[in-house]
Amino acid sequence: MANAFKLSIEDGRMTKFTADEMVGFLIESEWDDRNNRRVERQIRNARFRTNANIEQLISMLIATWRKTRYYALPNASSLIMEKTSLLPEVLE
Repeated sequence: MANAFKLSIEDGRMTKFTADEMVGFLIESEWDDRNNRRVERQIRNARFRTNANIEQLISMLIATWRKTRYYALPNASSLIMEKTSLLPEVLE
């Protein structure tokens, strides 16, 4: 809360806020700070196997999807060939 108060004085927000707004700002910033520290502590205590961030996880998922799609292509193409070879019989 002290950091938020010091920051608001340096930014000049102190003059823009009414007393009620300033108290609300300080309470909200304190809640955010406590919540962020709680989340960081839970992540640290979770002892995940990797220290990957969300961008790394997304790229890993995309690479896995591309690999499975690549290996699935021969099977899919044979299915397409079978269905297209049956089409003239169905249409007659």
